[in-house]
Amino acid sequence: MAAADEALAGRIACVDLETTGGHAGRDRVMEAGIVLLEDGAIVEEWSTYDNLTIMKQLGQIPAK
Repeated sequence: MAAADEALAGRIACVDLETTGGHAGRDRVMEAGIVLLEDGAIVEEWSTYDNLTIMKQLGQIPAK
């Protein structure tokens, strides 16, 4: 098995956050996406553009 294939063995979550900038106190997350891979194949995808949903998912705002 090649090194690249070994790196993708098992379950891996790839996370992408798009922000309005790099300052945690001033900027915010605009979009979040997660792709779940199993042995290199996509098995599940999730994304949102909703900042309130993102903040709840990250545990920064309590869900009601």
